[in-house]
Amino acid sequence: RLCPITEADARAMLDELRGKALLDGFRGTPPADRDALVKVMLAVGGEGGFVESLGDRFAEFELNPVICGPPGAVAVDARLVEAEESPALSKPSSATEDFHRLFAPGSVAVVGASTKKPNFGNMFLGFYKAAGFPGRLVAVHPTAPDIDGVPCVPSLADADVDYALVAVP
Repeated sequence: RLCPITEADARAMLDELRGKALLDGFRGTPPADRDALVKVMLAVGGEGGFVESLGDRFAEFELNPVICGPPGAVAVDARLVEAEESPALSKPSSATEDFHRLFAPGSVAVVGASTKKPNFGNMFLGFYKAAGFPGRLVAVHPTAPDIDGVPCVPSLADADVDYALVAVP
């Protein structure tokens, strides 16, 4: 649906999902909290929601994954791609200020990269490097000076970053 969506739109979209049975409880599992999921959808795409506050300054916006179960719903990760013809979000409005560091971080710490064997942390470091991340990138490792050419800090408290990607078992 096009934004802004209404509560009726959000509920209709959930009813149209091929995996709707998973929300309704499947094979003895309790149903997901649809009301909580609708609240997440409206906070993003409803009237006065996050998408509306951005106006035409974005090309794409994605929440993935959104985890919904009996106790509620939570967006675990988000991605914002700004429109090329729009000014950068260097000075966020008060409506987007809380989200700016999440969607356009100037610095990122990856927690969980290894000096001994490749793992998810190393994979994410590689992704950031391959994508040409323009900000400051650090790995969190208690003893290593660097991992795959990325400088390390001994703890997340020492990282001083906008965003932390945690990839630990």
